[in-house]
Amino acid sequence: MGFPALGSSITELASQFRATQFTAVAVITLWAYDYLLTFADEVELVWKKRRFSWTKVLFSINRYLPVIHCFFVGMQSLPTRQIHIGSLR
Repeated sequence: MGFPALGSSITELASQFRATQFTAVAVITLWAYDYLLTFADEVELVWKKRRFSWTKVLFSINRYLPVIHCFFVGMQSLPTRQIHIGSLR
């Protein structure tokens, strides 16, 4: 008396989770590669100019806000340890 559909759905879920992990690693790798390729140009064209401009602000938001966002999303997905109120007494 088994549940073959349950076993196959768990296997499929684990496979999809693994594919998601591989995709995340690929995206991070491509982002890091792009960042390293364009960093010298960024320093030369954006940060060496002393004048304030809205272009610098928009560039910074566009370049670094997604990284900060991904960091916080990644931190939320880490397993946390739950503390029960009753165990504090």
